[in-house]
Amino acid sequence: DVTPWRCMDQTFVYIVTVAEGWALSHGSVAFTMAQAIWNAYAIFRLWHYARVEARHWRFIRMGIGLFANKLPVLLDGDWWLWLRFSFISVIGGALFALDPILAGWGHPLMHVLLVPGQWLLVVASR
Repeated sequence: DVTPWRCMDQTFVYIVTVAEGWALSHGSVAFTMAQAIWNAYAIFRLWHYARVEARHWRFIRMGIGLFANKLPVLLDGDWWLWLRFSFISVIGGALFALDPILAGWGHPLMHVLLVPGQWLLVVASR
């Protein structure tokens, strides 16, 4: 789980989180910089402490970044869209956490939930 390929995969999750936050904030430089700083910190921790840090800390940081990048939707007052993003994120996180119980199917099912999540991003961009 701490191979360079896994770290690279998770690094790009953090990078996409910043890009989504930029899009959802309608290009807010301040918000994007805050997201970039948080995610740069998370990437640093990922690459430098992956072998010694408890695995769940990586996913906690990832979850914080993913929820934070949806804040512009909430600040725009679109509670319904934010609740849908949150629902998908919570279910996806639960599936990922239950991966061992689901015989390895939790992680792929979490990826399936990315489809409605991306659709919501398109809805948010209108």
